[in-house]
Amino acid sequence: MPTTLYARYHSLDLSRGIAVLAILVVNIWAFALPFSAYGNPSVYGDMSGANYWTWLLSYVLVQEKFITIFSLLFGAGVALFVDHARARAAPVAALHYRRMVTLLVIGLLHAYGLWSGDILTAYAVLGMVLYLFLRCADRTLLLWALALIGISLLLLAAFAVSLPKLPATDLAELSEFWQPATAQIAQEIANYRGGWWQQMQTRVPTTLELQTMLLSFYAIRLLAHMLLGVYLYRSGFLTGVWSASAYRWCALLGLGIGLAMAYRGAIGNVEAGFSFAHAMGFGQLWNNIGSLIAALGYLSLFVLWSQSGVAPLCRQWLEQAGRTGFTLYLGTTLICTTLFYGHGFGLFATLDRFALFVIVVAVWALLLLFAHVWLARFRQGPFEALWRYCTYGRR
Repeated sequence: MPTTLYARYHSLDLSRGIAVLAILVVNIWAFALPFSAYGNPSVYGDMSGANYWTWLLSYVLVQEKFITIFSLLFGAGVALFVDHARARAAPVAALHYRRMVTLLVIGLLHAYGLWSGDILTAYAVLGMVLYLFLRCADRTLLLWALALIGISLLLLAAFAVSLPKLPATDLAELSEFWQPATAQIAQEIANYRGGWWQQMQTRVPTTLELQTMLLSFYAIRLLAHMLLGVYLYRSGFLTGVWSASAYRWCALLGLGIGLAMAYRGAIGNVEAGFSFAHAMGFGQLWNNIGSLIAALGYLSLFVLWSQSGVAPLCRQWLEQAGRTGFTLYLGTTLICTTLFYGHGFGLFATLDRFALFVIVVAVWALLLLFAHVWLARFRQGPFEALWRYCTYGRR
């Protein structure tokens, strides 16, 4: 029966809650600025003073770290769901694939109807593949994860090596993606400041482009992180089974090494003038590798916090955000598209990066308040309940 209750892992709720809030620090750029400005901040807006420091700290502390945490937690969540279904002798495969198909439908509606930056579609597709690995032994899972991470890094390195040898037409197309013409940026701004249907002129091709990249070039890396998440769940790392000293060492080394690598990558991009050849070549490897290491460091800190008596009220509210993480992720889109797109307040491409961070803090407050008030009356967030209903066919 789908109504069976299980003890919640506070460390998972806390980690998910922090991740769903923290990711907005960089996602706000994708909501509020031209698409190319997410990867290449020199494309649009001021990059001096507070704006520069906002970008630098966001890049080093957040960019790629919390999407990695999302992927690790998604893998752990799939494993947890399957474990619970097997414990009830439920039809595991049928329930899992219904769950992923539901996520796929919601993701497609989200991506094409509201925001191109959707990750749910890719997670749904890869979640279907992930299920095929779940009967593997823990060591085999870890070996698969490490092998796929290695393959993804080799592909990135091969791309970097091949860049100077690409035909001129291909290089021009890539350069246009990285540094669009002024007229193209102006058209994107006009479309997003227009009504919903006018936004589709930019949103549909951008979504297709992003989903093609996610499900081809970056799929191996995402699947590797999901597999690693399954391993970390089964080994007890994510659920607080390891010793406190082990978590402290993981936090110290993970954040020390990972954030240092991310900083090196950020400064390298600045020194190279955010050139495409550097930023999308070997320059991206610093943050790519450092983000996984830092993500493990962050997760170690979150587990330690979940087991401590430090700031219990703050921890409780963040855990509530984790329990409603699916709803808050979609709620973030509803809030931000209303703020920045033409069917709402039309603030697209009008604010600098520091002002956008101030908005992030305000959105955090709204999301935390919603989760707190909602869970005072209901056991699940509204989209969590919908997802469960579509999976089991009953409330």
